[in-house]
This record gives sequence, structure tokens and C-alpha cells, in this order.
Amino acid sequence: MEKMSNQLQPEQGLANEGLVYRALQFNVLITVMNTTMFNVAIPAISMDFMLSPSEASWVVMSYSVMFALGTVTYGRLADQFELKKLITIGLSLLGLGSVLGVLAPSFGVLIVARLIQAAGASAIPGLGMVLTARHIPLERRGRALGKIAAASSLGFGLGPVLGGFVSQFFGWASLFFITLLGMMMLPVYRAQLPDEVRRRGHFDVAGMGLLALAVIGMLVWISTGNDWFLFGLISLVLFWIHIGRVQTPFISRQLLTSRGYVPLVVLSFLVFFQYFAILFMVPLLLADIYQLPTMGIGFVIFPGAFCSALASFLIGRWFDQASPIPFFTGGIGLLMMALILFSCLGYFSFWLVMAFYLLAAIGFTIMTTGIPREVSIALDSRQIGAGIGFLQLCQFFGGAFGVASTGRLLEYNTQPHVIFNLWWEGPHVEYGHTFALMVTISFFALGVYLLHLYGQFRKQNQDKDEEQEDLQLTK
Repeated sequence: MEKMSNQLQPEQGLANEGLVYRALQFNVLITVMNTTMFNVAIPAISMDFMLSPSEASWVVMSYSVMFALGTVTYGRLADQFELKKLITIGLSLLGLGSVLGVLAPSFGVLIVARLIQAAGASAIPGLGMVLTARHIPLERRGRALGKIAAASSLGFGLGPVLGGFVSQFFGWASLFFITLLGMMMLPVYRAQLPDEVRRRGHFDVAGMGLLALAVIGMLVWISTGNDWFLFGLISLVLFWIHIGRVQTPFISRQLLTSRGYVPLVVLSFLVFFQYFAILFMVPLLLADIYQLPTMGIGFVIFPGAFCSALASFLIGRWFDQASPIPFFTGGIGLLMMALILFSCLGYFSFWLVMAFYLLAAIGFTIMTTGIPREVSIALDSRQIGAGIGFLQLCQFFGGAFGVASTGRLLEYNTQPHVIFNLWWEGPHVEYGHTFALMVTISFFALGVYLLHLYGQFRKQNQDKDEEQEDLQLTK
């Protein structure tokens, strides 16, 4: 009962909740756009610095690796330090990296700027969820998370449009000015976030280092296909051994073996796997089949992201008022439906591509709104920081794995002997094959969620049996 009470009641309310969440929405929007904007600018960057494709990929890869590590690190630090101070550090690093990027005279300086940017930007999504779990009561928590999901969805769609426009007319270096705007919200956090009591604890530097090596090894293996997989796997095994030996590990084994938490992490991994695969394939499909320019691709993606952002507000309220089961089932079903339709009719019209992407974006928004809310309920208040940080690490890893896997499948499916999707009748059949293979991930996600529901059902029955036994003993 004490644990449930801690989950339902916030530690301390916010004096001006609306202002704080408007600032948080703006920063989440900037953070997500910072990822998608630079994707469309890579050709221009490659031309300016005379880069090969493998070298240019580090513009995205360096940011991705640091962002993945930063999300879990900030989440872990949130268990010991004030959110106000951590957000201040994050926004300051984001600003510093942006200024350095504007002035970058060489490719090496550009990579350093992206690393500093990621070290700061990674504070925003994770700490925003920790802030929600710590300071917003359960009856309004879904609505608050819906606001964050809305900004994230809008950023996914607005990033390519704005990035293409700014790069084309003002140069790719001007993109750093957009991320510099994120510092405007710093006074809001400094004034509105409550002062928190610092929690004593030891920060597990060795554990963080081993996890960093594991993540770097896995991500580099995904992107290059070389032997870094073995390096990442060894680091992961050492990390597991290490956290079982230290008193205050970077991520506790108790968290990583929680029956209520782990299925949600796996489900989130699979959801991001699917959506990032779609987000990666759709621009390529629009360019290869419909010959759309960068601006046109952005405008095809934008309606889905914009509509899902508007829907996020309603989705958050619905999660607060009803059972999450139909929403999770619907979110997984929309992603599955979008992939099936892409695999059958993606070649037919770019208007249909726009509609299919809308389905995927809304399904993704449902899941990204609901999963953090369920995690905040499943975990003890002392585990929320580390739990949400690790959740976001796995989300990002799922997205990276989806993109890399999709790229390899597209390459393999160009071989003439690969024919198994008979519904695709247009050119570039490799897209039809790859979308069809992605449907299997949707079925796997549905299976994971059903197992999670079964585990919850068993736990509820066990709790009822224990309560009845306690009543009989008291009588």
C-alpha cells in the first residue's frame, strides 16, 4: 500500500504547471527536430567537407550514441540531484554545442559540436518524464505525458520540412541557430521548478562506462556490420556481472528483472523499431518511386506528425480516464495496419503513403504516451529516474536497430531471386518486401503485450489471495 501511495501522489506539486509544460513542449520539439533536421542536411555537409558516405554517417552516429547514453545517465542522476540543476546543465550544453556548430571550421569540430549538443539535448525527454512522474498526480499524468508526446510527434514531422528549407536557402550551419533557441526556456525552469532535497548516493562510474562501451559496440556493429558486436556483447556481460557486485549500481538488477517493468521496455523497443524503420523507409520510397524533392518529402510526412500531435492531447486524457488495454491494442494494431498497407500499396500513390504514415504516427503516439505512464505506475518512486532513463535508452536502441536492419533488408531485397510479397506490383519491389518483413515485428510486439497482461492478471490474483489470507488470519 505504501508503494502504491508513493506512485499515486506527487512528491511536490508545480506552482505553474501549464507554463512548465509549455516550456517542456518547446524543448522536446527542438530536441526531436535536432535529430531529423540534420538527416536531410547530410548531402550538403558531405559536399562542403568532401566526405565519403561512411564519414558523413558520423554526423548522425555521433549524436545518436551520445544521446542514447545521455538519456539513461540523466535519468540515473535524477535519483540523486535536483531536476532544476540537471535541466540547467543540459540546456547549457545544448547551447554550447549549437554555438560551436555554427562556427565549425572543420568536420572534426562539427562532430565535437554534435556530441556536446547530444550531451545536453538528452536531458530533456528523460527528465521531462521524471518530472511528470515526480510532480504530477496520477489522475493527470497521462495528460501531461500526452503533451510531451505531442511535441515529439510534431518534431518528427516538422524537422525534415524545416531542415530542408533552412539548408536549401540559408546553409546547413543555420540549423544550429534553431537548436540555440532551446536555451530561451531556461529561466522558466529556474523560476518554476521546486527546490528538491538532494538524495545521498554513489554514482556508479564503472557501470556507466561498461554500459557505454556495450551501447557503442552494438550501435557501431549495427551501422557497419563489423566485429564490434563481440566487443559490445563482452561489455554487456561485464556490466551485468558488475551491477551484481556493487552496492549502488548504475542500473540495479532488481530493475532489470522486474516483471512489471521489463515487458514494457521490450514493447517500447519493438515500437521504436517499427516506427523508425517506417520513418527511414518512407523518405527513400518517396524519392525513389515518386521522385519527390526534400521539401516535398517533408510535406508528405508533416500531416501525419501534425495530426498525431493534436491527437496526443486527447490520448493522454483517455489514458487518465479508462483502461489502457484498448489503447495499447489499438496502437499496436495501427502500426501493424500501416506496415501491411505500405507493403501492399506503397507504390500506388504518394497520397496513400501520406495516409499510411498518418496511421503509423498515431499508433506510435498512443504507445509513447501510454508506456511511460505504465512505467511510472510499475516502479517505486526511488526507481523512476533510472527506470525511465533505461527505458529511453532501449527506445533509442530500438530505433537505431530498426533503421540499420531496414537498410540491410532494402539492400538484400534488391536481389532478383527474392520474391515473396506478391501484393507489390510497382517498381522497387524491395520496399514491399521490407515492409512485409516488418509486419512480423508488430506480431511480436502484440505477443509481448499479451504476455504482460497475463503477468498483470496473475499478480492481481496473487495479491487478492494474499489479502484474503491476511483477513482470515486477523479474524
